[in-house]
Amino acid sequence: MTVTGDLGLARFGFARARRHRRACGRRVLLVGRVGTGDIGDDVLLAEALRALGSDAEPRVLSHNPKLVEAVHRVRAVPASAKALLSSLCWCDAVVVVGESPSGRGWPFLVTACLASRREAAYLTVRGFAAMSPPTRRLRRFTGGRGVRTSFCDEIFARLPAASADCARGALAAAGVPAEGPLLLLAPKAMPDECHTLEQIRILGAAARAWGRHGGMVAGIAMSTHPDFGIDRTRRDEALLGEVSAQLAHDLPVIGPLLPPQLAKAVVGQAGAVVGARLPALAFAAAQGVASLGFPWEEQTAAFLARHGLPAVPERPLPGDAARWVDALRTVDPRSRVRIV
Repeated sequence: MTVTGDLGLARFGFARARRHRRACGRRVLLVGRVGTGDIGDDVLLAEALRALGSDAEPRVLSHNPKLVEAVHRVRAVPASAKALLSSLCWCDAVVVVGESPSGRGWPFLVTACLASRREAAYLTVRGFAAMSPPTRRLRRFTGGRGVRTSFCDEIFARLPAASADCARGALAAAGVPAEGPLLLLAPKAMPDECHTLEQIRILGAAARAWGRHGGMVAGIAMSTHPDFGIDRTRRDEALLGEVSAQLAHDLPVIGPLLPPQLAKAVVGQAGAVVGARLPALAFAAAQGVASLGFPWEEQTAAFLARHGLPAVPERPLPGDAARWVDALRTVDPRSRVRIV
C-alpha cells in the first residue's frame, strides 16, 4: 500500500489509454459519497479533479449528479448498478474519494479494475487508525493488491481558496457585519448526545466571551446532514439554532452547500474557529487561523494530535470557554500551526 500526501494522479490511467490509442485522453471514473452536501467529500473530489489535470476526461458517479455538476463543473451520472458497470467498461482508471458508496462492494470494484488492467486509487483524509474495523479490513484488501491509497491532510492546504471579495460577499449575504474580528462556530452532532449538548453549551459561552471583546460571531454549516446515522434534526444548522437560543439572538449562518473553495475563503476571513467539523479546523490550520477543536470523534482527535492543535478537554469546566477565547485572541500569528 502506498500511503502518501502526493496524489500522483497526473498520469493516472495513462497506460491503458495509450494501449487503446485513444486521442481524447484518459477516462477516469470517480466514485464516493459526493453530492450529499458534505464539504469534506467535496474537498476530496475537488482536489482529485485538480490532480488529474486538464488532459483527463473525468466522470463522477453520485446519488445527486446535478449538485455535483453545479459545484464542480464536471460530468456526473446517477449512482446505480447499471451506471457503475457501464462506467467501469468506459473508464481507464477509478478513484474512490472518501467512503465508497459501494460499501462492502469495494473489494469487488477493486478486483474488477485490476483484473481488467485498470488502475485504482483511494483518497481520504481519515487516517488508518481512525477507520472502523470493517473499513480497515477493506483497506487491507486493497493494500494487498497494490492499490494506491492516499491519506493526506495537505489537500486542505493545496485546495485553492476563492477570492477574499467572494468570501466577504458570502459573509455579508449571511448578515455578518464587516466590523471587528470574526469567530466562526462549526458544530457537529456526536453519537453521544451528551457530547452534542456540551458542545452547544461551550460554543454559546465562547460566542459570549468573544462578543464581550467587541468581535463578531457567526456559524458555518459544513454539511446538510449529520454523520453516524443521526437524525437530520441534529444537522449543523439546527445545532447553530440552539446556540442562537442560548445567546437570545439570531446567529448569522453561512452554508450549507458552500463550494469548497468558497468555504475555505470564508474560514480564511475569520479571526478564530471553534468547532467539531474537521474541514473547518483543517481550513483554519491551512491558512494560519487560530482554532480550538472538539476531539470527540476519532478522526478529529487524530487530526488535532497530528498537528499539535489545541483541543477541548474531555471534562471542561464552566469558566474554561472565556479563558480559551482569550488564548485564541492573543495567540501570535507567527506561532500558529499551518498545514503545508
